[in-house]
Amino acid sequence: MPLSLMKTGEHCRVSAVQGPADVSRRLTNLGFTAGEPVTVVGKCGSAVIVCVRDCRIALDSGAACCICVSELN
Repeated sequence: MPLSLMKTGEHCRVSAVQGPADVSRRLTNLGFTAGEPVTVVGKCGSAVIVCVRDCRIALDSGAACCICVSELN
């Protein structure tokens, strides 16, 4: 499921980062790596605000769609 479909307050885990090489490289550098827990802090229009590795990051909907997540076990 893409990160962009998660609701505020939901916890998930990154399963994969897809998309163009430059976008996926940037997201990986920001801390979105496989297995990393992510919390959706809020949404503002089409932007998604998430907490990953103790940092809050705002992603536009295009970047959030490149991050595949699964339920946090």
